Amino acid sequence: MSQWAESALLVLTTRSPIQRLTDDALLDIFAELAVAHEEVDERSVFCIASVCRRWRELIHGSSLFWSYIRLATDEHRNVDLRARYWLNRARERPLVICIELASSWSYENTIDKRAQLVRLAQALRDSTDRWESLSICGHPFYIEIFLQHCSGATHMLTSLRIELGYALASTATSMSHAPKFQNLRHLLAWRFLTSDFGWIETSLPTDRNMDVLRSCPNLTKLRLLYCHVEEVATFLALLQLSALKHFSVSQIRWTHTVSNALMRVFQTCPCLEYIELNRSGFRCQRGDKSPTPTIPLITLPSVTTFDVNGDPSFAPYQRRLLLPNIERLHLQSTTFDVAFHLMSNAGGLTSLFLDNITEQPHTYAYQLFPKLISLNTAISSEFLDAIWAPKLSSLAIARRAGNTVLFRVSPRRLLEGSAPPLAFLHLHYVEIADSDFVWCLERLPCLQGLTLRYCSTSDVALHELATFSSDPTTPILPQLECLKLISNENVTAFGVIAHG
Repeated sequence: MSQWAESALLVLTTRSPIQRLTDDALLDIFAELAVAHEEVDERSVFCIASVCRRWRELIHGSSLFWSYIRLATDEHRNVDLRARYWLNRARERPLVICIELASSWSYENTIDKRAQLVRLAQALRDSTDRWESLSICGHPFYIEIFLQHCSGATHMLTSLRIELGYALASTATSMSHAPKFQNLRHLLAWRFLTSDFGWIETSLPTDRNMDVLRSCPNLTKLRLLYCHVEEVATFLALLQLSALKHFSVSQIRWTHTVSNALMRVFQTCPCLEYIELNRSGFRCQRGDKSPTPTIPLITLPSVTTFDVNGDPSFAPYQRRLLLPNIERLHLQSTTFDVAFHLMSNAGGLTSLFLDNITEQPHTYAYQLFPKLISLNTAISSEFLDAIWAPKLSSLAIARRAGNTVLFRVSPRRLLEGSAPPLAFLHLHYVEIADSDFVWCLERLPCLQGLTLRYCSTSDVALHELATFSSDPTTPILPQLECLKLISNENVTAFGVIAHG
């Protein structure tokens, strides 16, 4: 046999390293490449399947890669056939269903669209008992058609997301024919979801709609976004969710009715761990000015995050809350006595954010925060002077929202008393003497990031930054990686170039 023939035979009979892997090993690799957070990257799966016949057979033979079923009516012509194709390969594996109804669909030519949705619902109807997650977005008129024809038991369902568009605010949808949600754990009502889990305008919940919600005793996560005040209050007053852990409501128009409904949620949901109210970024509107009713004292032992962009009308209610195990306390638009009440005895606090805090006192009681890592505040220097935080890693100081005057403050006494290993310092709209600023920096050898935005800092401070400490081989900030200088009037380009 010739040398060439021997070489060719050697190539044919020698298996490459990737071919020596077992099927299970290859499937594990494929899963790492294509599966993340219960979602399967369809493009990655098709790329893997196109490599060779063996890989294609492995992909088609593994139900994992077919258990995430995305059905988009504007991308897939025969969406019902696609659903059957995926379901056939998913076999008995639990399913994640994501349905995207074309946003361009209107009420015109509804016969064909209805027929397409009915076929899709019929294709999926026999698999509802294996649904773990259902996400559906589109016009509520078509969502209702789909749900009416896809009724079935969904004992495995733990997550439901229904998304409607802004333009659909005046349209209601009913879920009286929807699948049963006995084990639902996550519910997101997004953009004007009506007469189901959140309402708009004056639509009030019916007994049938509330029965749907009551069939979710294991719901642990609930988010309500952009809902009208009366409907939110009515909805919250009817909630019976003893397993609820994550509770979020945004765009609240604060009234005593809404506040009372929220307090009732706090009372009836003993497992609450995360509370977020009105973090939408829009300005709150004042509610009614009726007398504040008698409010019971409520202890929330499991709450670790309390994030509230409130209103002074909600302050009396916040004073009646006890958060013994709070870790993240973020408060906006409330009074200082409320903030002080919630901070008191918060030995486990790791993150504190205070903005637009009114009725600040002239003197501050000393506060001990042995575990505090992050502090973001718009309160005066006297407040900082009264804090002991030996583990503080990030400090952000900014002027009060809406104030056009520079905020005169210095963290000098805080740093002197606590000696924290500060890694990040952010000053926004702050007036601080160059000498104080440099003094602080000299005591921050661990500083990695420094931001100055609309501050009084001048070129003099930059000159000090560029000089050496008592050790001529060591700069003042040896670990500094990021320096941001934004709109500081007393800092010139020449100063940055000369001392940078």
